[in-house]
Amino acid sequence: MNQLQWRDYLENPNPLATALLTRMQVAPHERRAVKAACMAYLMRLPISAKRRRILRQFLEVYLPLQPEEERLLRAVLPDLAPIQPEESMTQIVGTWERLGAVEIITEALDKRFGPLNAAIKDQIALYPYEMLKALNLAQFDFASLADLVAWLNANPVPPWVDPLGEWDEDEESPQ
Repeated sequence: MNQLQWRDYLENPNPLATALLTRMQVAPHERRAVKAACMAYLMRLPISAKRRRILRQFLEVYLPLQPEEERLLRAVLPDLAPIQPEESMTQIVGTWERLGAVEIITEALDKRFGPLNAAIKDQIALYPYEMLKALNLAQFDFASLADLVAWLNANPVPPWVDPLGEWDEDEESPQ
């Protein structure tokens, strides 16, 4: 797959081809352009919100960008797909908000308790937005790293959470 040129498949009507662009031959300096093109095309595809979210998750996992690249992408994305329904843009912005919350919370905890280990950061990165809000408020009560670890142990990542911290609206979350 990494021998194929991503530009040759950009306008392919198959939504899976759009997602697989991330696995094709992409030069490091083209990563942001590929992700922008994929996301813009994805927003124009006539597919359900659930399928769009699955494909968007694939893009997020297999074509991660540095924070500065993400910021630059956010700045140009509305211009790439200006006629798209609000729902698609809202889903993408929601993902960025969640990822931004993860970054802010982990940076604050790093500053307060010293560098966090990867397991703690990984758990926080998987939390859905509501749990991130709870952690953000709870951190003011932490006197030590042990308090943070205790909170994380008491609040594991829910089993229905996908890699981007979302679940299908048609499915009920377990209580």
